[in-house]
Amino acid sequence: MPAVAFDFDKILIRSSRDRRISREKATSMNLIALGKGFYVARYILEELPDKWAVINFINRARAWILTRYRHSKCIVIGHAACVVHGISTLSSLTTIDLLHPAPLNSTTSTSFLPPVQLSENDVIPAITVRRHNRQLLSEPVTFPHGIRCCSLKDAAISTGVLDDTANGYVVMCGVLRILSRFDRREYDMSRKREDAVRKDLLLLARKLPERTRNKKHLSHIIEGADAACESVAERHLLWIMRQGGITEVCTQMKVLHDGYTFFTDFGIPDLRIAIEFDGRSKHGTDADDIFASLEAQQYRQKKLEAAGFTVLRFVWKDLRSPERIVAEIRLHMERAYARKVLFSSSADRQFSSAPPG
Repeated sequence: MPAVAFDFDKILIRSSRDRRISREKATSMNLIALGKGFYVARYILEELPDKWAVINFINRARAWILTRYRHSKCIVIGHAACVVHGISTLSSLTTIDLLHPAPLNSTTSTSFLPPVQLSENDVIPAITVRRHNRQLLSEPVTFPHGIRCCSLKDAAISTGVLDDTANGYVVMCGVLRILSRFDRREYDMSRKREDAVRKDLLLLARKLPERTRNKKHLSHIIEGADAACESVAERHLLWIMRQGGITEVCTQMKVLHDGYTFFTDFGIPDLRIAIEFDGRSKHGTDADDIFASLEAQQYRQKKLEAAGFTVLRFVWKDLRSPERIVAEIRLHMERAYARKVLFSSSADRQFSSAPPG
């Protein structure tokens, strides 16, 4: 969830008859144009922690402008609703989807919002606005940041309907994690809460009209989503493994060895394979944190190997080659299975050759 709630009604500046803002005046006042007639003071964006925070602020501001002034009866749904609620997504927002309560001339109506010029060489791209009149919501409307938006559950459902790629799966995992309050230290209770949320989501999916696009696929996404994945990258990696047919993998595998307890991102317990994603956020932000984190990672690796596990590690760039990831995991699965069969055969021979007791 977002750490900071923005009151766009107070911080966005609107050009009006009483307060006309020309391009020259906006430049002299150090204002940034967000769309026709709407501006934000540059210092507000400069106080945000990073570029992603700036992009999210602008996209939330765009959603606020649309539902407050341009399409006041509309509700933000889909990927844009996830951005409004603060759900981490895999891909950048390129379209703001709105649900219109009244019938439109067609199923969807498309328009655009202009790019936002932050500086001479820094531009937030233009964004597509799509209005739908299909019934995609089941729960009451919410107002995060004062934006007319669907609920968190409906955000996941509508994203799954409108986006059947990995992003829809990543969003579903994130919503499951938040609503189930997943905590690996309370693993069994977390899984029970996750199952309850999953049932609610499946019920919402079944309520969609029969002709809804991707309805069957949506149910598969809900059933396969996993609240135990802690980051977008882990959710994407799980999607890649599932799409590649690696169904034996589990999340947050618990390993006990030599008095220590470890949780690996993923694992195949029967074959003693641990799978980890090494993201930059795990290692901290300064030299001391990074060194300590890498040292701990090395220690953990040795302990896992001492417990008989093969440890596979992946990073962000690996996610660009899903086939390679699946091939590498399958190769190690085949090797582990061969070792398991060999060990079993050897044990059987020893037993059969042992003298009767």
